[in-house]
Amino acid sequence: MTYYNPSKPEHFKARNALLQLCMRPDPLPFPVEQEYPIVLAEQGKEFSYCLNHNNRICSHANLWPRTVIDRQNREKGQIGLVGNVATDPSMQGRGHMRELLSNLEDIANRQNLDALVLWSDLDQFYHKLGYESVGQELHLGFAQIDPKRPSAKAFEGEFKLNGTFTEQDLGRMLQLRPQGPLTLARSIAEFETLLQIPWLDCFRAYRNGELVASILIGKGYDMVGVMHEWGAVDQTSLLTLIDQVATVLPYESLMLLVPDSLETSWKSSLIAYSESYEKHPMALIKYLTKKQKREDYSSLFVWGLDSI
Repeated sequence: MTYYNPSKPEHFKARNALLQLCMRPDPLPFPVEQEYPIVLAEQGKEFSYCLNHNNRICSHANLWPRTVIDRQNREKGQIGLVGNVATDPSMQGRGHMRELLSNLEDIANRQNLDALVLWSDLDQFYHKLGYESVGQELHLGFAQIDPKRPSAKAFEGEFKLNGTFTEQDLGRMLQLRPQGPLTLARSIAEFETLLQIPWLDCFRAYRNGELVASILIGKGYDMVGVMHEWGAVDQTSLLTLIDQVATVLPYESLMLLVPDSLETSWKSSLIAYSESYEKHPMALIKYLTKKQKREDYSSLFVWGLDSI
């Protein structure tokens, strides 16, 4: 068996059909490749790996190299995000995915990546392949109606939902995100592309023309009702925007993903207004270099748009 990067129309068609079958079997108003506009785009073919068996694609996985940065935007390492992992149901149980993931490790080593990071509920399968939990995130639940929460109706400013984004807006949204010990670098161009994902809503709050809070909720088929990326000048501005989200969207409750490394005053304030609180591992990681220490990436947090 051999792997290849899709390069011909028939390659992309077969790959997308496999992902649609395995990941999105229920009919949706958009194709699966629109949910991942960088790694599944034809221009991103170098991130897409297909395993060939008897002239037929049997498995697929993305490998997206990313730069890890610290609070001061200093580069701290290189990792590879793994996603859109799928095997044709008629060929499962034959070791095809193990082989493809082994190939991805070889590729990642040639690219001098420190580790591979992925998201999956199949913990036992990946633990056998050498993956372990990494990072911590909080899942905070917020009720649709909460009279104790700062009210959107009392906000002395302007709310915006979706629409066009200026480069200044995009830069400001990235700037306002909480600065944890480690996260992934993202360019303005990448951010603009990722905001095109279907069923993704971008709420913003402006005061005196200045963007003071933003929340991204939903992400294609995933993250329904989940506020997976956000930032604000202060807790009150964020909570007011959460109230606006709850007013506009028809969800009985909302979930906010929060880095466990969030500043204590912020964390305690958000928890105080939440109706539920849970802590979870952020993702799974496999270290590729012997010199890599576990603690090097223990504080890594990956925002929702970057996860694949």
